[in-house]
Amino acid sequence: MGCAEEVFVSSGFSHWKNAAGDTGKLRQHGTSRTHMLSAERFALFMTTTPVDAQLSEQRAAQLSRIEQERAENRYVVETLFDCVRFLGTLGLAFRGHDSDSGNFLSTVQFLAKYHLPLQRWLDTHPGNVSYMSAEIQNEMIVIIGKQILETITHRVTSAKWFAVCADETADTSKAEQVSQILRYVYKGEVYESLIAITPAKSLTGYDLSQLILRSISEMGLQAEHLVAQCYDGASNMRGQFSGVQKFIKDAAGEQVMYVWCWAHSLNLVLESFVKKASTVALKTFGVLQQLYVYIERSPKRHRQYMEHVKTAGAESGPRLLQSLCETRWSARFTNLRIVDSRLPDIIKTLSELSHDDVEASQLCKSLMKFDIVFGIKLLRLVFGYANAVSEFLQRSDVDMLNAFDRVAGLKATLQECRTDDRFEQLWQEATDACTSLDIDIPQQSQKRQRKVSKSLQEYFMFDSSIASAADSDGRDVRDQYKVEYYFTTLDTVIHDIEDRFNTRATETVRQMSAFCVWNDRTPNDTDNVRQMAKTYTLDSDLCAVQYDLLRNDPSIKDVTSLTSLVSHMYTHGLHEAYREIYQLACILLTVPVSSAGCERAFSKLCLVKDELRSTMGDERLNGLMLMAVEKNIVKDLDLQTFVDTFALKPRKLKL
Repeated sequence: MGCAEEVFVSSGFSHWKNAAGDTGKLRQHGTSRTHMLSAERFALFMTTTPVDAQLSEQRAAQLSRIEQERAENRYVVETLFDCVRFLGTLGLAFRGHDSDSGNFLSTVQFLAKYHLPLQRWLDTHPGNVSYMSAEIQNEMIVIIGKQILETITHRVTSAKWFAVCADETADTSKAEQVSQILRYVYKGEVYESLIAITPAKSLTGYDLSQLILRSISEMGLQAEHLVAQCYDGASNMRGQFSGVQKFIKDAAGEQVMYVWCWAHSLNLVLESFVKKASTVALKTFGVLQQLYVYIERSPKRHRQYMEHVKTAGAESGPRLLQSLCETRWSARFTNLRIVDSRLPDIIKTLSELSHDDVEASQLCKSLMKFDIVFGIKLLRLVFGYANAVSEFLQRSDVDMLNAFDRVAGLKATLQECRTDDRFEQLWQEATDACTSLDIDIPQQSQKRQRKVSKSLQEYFMFDSSIASAADSDGRDVRDQYKVEYYFTTLDTVIHDIEDRFNTRATETVRQMSAFCVWNDRTPNDTDNVRQMAKTYTLDSDLCAVQYDLLRNDPSIKDVTSLTSLVSHMYTHGLHEAYREIYQLACILLTVPVSSAGCERAFSKLCLVKDELRSTMGDERLNGLMLMAVEKNIVKDLDLQTFVDTFALKPRKLKL
């Protein structure tokens, strides 16, 4: 801007009097328009934010809004992942018959009532970016499943040694599904974790073994760290030349021990005894199944039976008759216990119904026989002991030493029952029950009769009491029941236990028994310790030294099992002091006793893939199964980790 007075910019003043005073140039300039405009512009310059600063503030505000929107988006997506996790752990269905219904959408809408950011999200975001579509649900399920598998992989890698259990079954869509479980020791605790539910196109030993090895490889685990494998006794699993266990050994090494599921073996003991050796057992179970079909499959007859039960004062405990399981023979103890305790009520119900129903009359006559009552008492005795051991063998934390002790205890208990006194006790219980129910008790001696050929018995119907009389040799009826029923039953079960368990497990348990360091009677067996250490490429000399030190460590006095020994060593820091012997103990604890974990996974499979969800894809099924089975793992996973994985793919909204 130009200046009207040159004196201020070029020529200057020759005399100060011309500049000062009321009439001087300075006073005149101070009131001039030029000065006033300059002063105004200077004041504006000093108080106004520069352009570059203004642009920076706008950018910061924009970034703040983007970050706030991103944080809000992540928070809502975390909530959606939590809904997926909630439904998955409960094994519930996600979607309904159409796109606007189902448990997932209902859960989200319910939470929105108490979750303002979620409600605002539902109100402001269009449907195509709500992240609640069927495809997004599937993606979230897969992400959670992969995070579970990564956690298991981390645990197994830390443990180093692991064992595999596998079994197959047909789902509701008639597809063969193979359940695969890894057993390992992590931070002093033994775990059995599901790693996959995989469809199998072929059930040959080779194809199943390749399926298992592929799952192990995909997790990044090394097959040479495989300690043991546990399956049922099917020929394609245990086959010596073409079974799964043979191909797994070929791939991983001969040190991989094969364990025939002990719970399954005990089940086979009971099945063999009932089907091949005991007429009274077959007849008794036949009557029990008929009872279930007749009473429980009719609401009217069931109601009549329950009225008698309530009249008798049985308001709690097992009361409902149950169908006999064709595979879980040890579970038949529940049926026997219910019928034994509710026998008077059952007979009263059948007696009332027999007036108008011939089937009820015939069933009542079949039940009101001494040999049936005696059979119920005898079978309840045997199956009661076997069921208790079977339930123990199916626990995930049981070790081989404990399992062997329980089976040996079952055998010893049955041998103790094989006495005249225990028979007399059982006989008295049966006669007391028959007396109270007005059932005839056989007392007379049987005359010797001509034996009926067993080949002919297959073509004619014989009552068990007649058959026993035909085979008698003049003994008293009580002695006949004792010899032909009671002792024969116990002898058969005891012999089958010896045959199915001792011959396979003796060598393994003999080596492992060296780790019973808590027992003062256990001899110092460093030779076995050295041999086991060499098998798994551990330092045998160091193991032997640490074994001797551990045996004399005063802190292990309260240890009672291999499981508690490993836990105690980790908790008290002994796993660092005795590192080699701790690893060897973990290896032995890793050896599974049963494949019951696979069966438990199949129980979840029935809930996750029911008849209404029989068409779901394999990847979705695997993710849902991992959530339903591995609840303890999925509940501890970080929701932000799910969102980070979800955000790796390009999304319409910032995450």
